Amino acid sequence: MICFRNSCFEVWLYYAYIDVIPNFPIPSDYLKISIKFKGWLPSVIRGGIKPEKAILFIYQNIENAKKNHKVDANGIPALFSTNMFELAEDLLPLIEPELTNMITENKRIEAEYRGRK
Repeated sequence: MICFRNSCFEVWLYYAYIDVIPNFPIPSDYLKISIKFKGWLPSVIRGGIKPEKAILFIYQNIENAKKNHKVDANGIPALFSTNMFELAEDLLPLIEPELTNMITENKRIEAEYRGRK
């Protein structure tokens, strides 16, 4: 993907929620892909992407990004591909104990919140 204004990171975040390549209408002006993609995300992900919670979905991110990863002849990720999973896999062993605690705590907080509704 041509990465203007950090669009590759939004692709990475997208894969936390959805496991298929985005069905995103590509604008004719490639310079507008990033901004249009960011604007499109809340239409397919209820509530939009929450970057501050991205770490909680790292396992889904890795699985979904790997599943949809494609590169061109030069080894550059294709449109709506990201190789962020490589970095995530390298970091995972360093953060896993704390991450497991964070995920457990987040689930507890969500359950408590839903119990009040």
